[in-house]
Amino acid sequence: MILVLAGCSKSSGEEDAAGANTLQLSIHHIVNGKPLVLNDSIYYNTFQEPFTVTAFKYYLSNFSLTTTDGKTVTLKQSYYLVNQADSTSRQLVMSGIPDGSYQTLSFLIGVDSLTNVAGPQSGALDVVNGMYWAWNSGYINAKFEGKSDVSTSTANLLQFHIGGFIAPSNTIRTVQLTLAQPQLWSGGQHTIQATADLYTWFDLPNPISFAKFAGTMEPNADAMKVADNYQHMFQITSITTP
Repeated sequence: MILVLAGCSKSSGEEDAAGANTLQLSIHHIVNGKPLVLNDSIYYNTFQEPFTVTAFKYYLSNFSLTTTDGKTVTLKQSYYLVNQADSTSRQLVMSGIPDGSYQTLSFLIGVDSLTNVAGPQSGALDVVNGMYWAWNSGYINAKFEGKSDVSTSTANLLQFHIGGFIAPSNTIRTVQLTLAQPQLWSGGQHTIQATADLYTWFDLPNPISFAKFAGTMEPNADAMKVADNYQHMFQITSITTP
């Protein structure tokens, strides 16, 4: 518990957001450059194995911005469940951001340790969303389900339910996106367009063949490898300011 609480303490130079700026993070799901479409479209992994996607969703949390002078501005704590099946979930809005010159946006893929140990909650964290392991008392940080002809599992299923928040199987990952150039924000709504590429889940640094590995549904070394891959799935494509 000491380690869990320590991870939530505020470092020197950090401050909570309280200002007039609003940030909308608009996420577009792709697979190796192609728009992600559930159920119908066929995609190929790094081994050129075909697959379809039936479900794709994940948690984002603990957002912060870093100024050009190195100060971290912690945004109001919210947990977002981004879901390909729900277009509104891919529009994340954060308010109360102070004026400043910002150079990076950071966040977690997953649900932080303190929230995990607190048990199931409401809203995006409600168990009805199918992102909580009652048997393991913890959240699924990210989920991909689909099918592939090369999968040897029942009905050729692919099931990657990536969770775990305790070492050595901590699959929570930090993402830091550098803005193309320092952004001077002074009131109004700012929009960051970004892509999240499902292809990265099965690419470097741990290439995954569906013929050999059709998924995992528990915290383990395989889940860690997938998390190390999807840590790189986000890329900023454009920024719009007032």
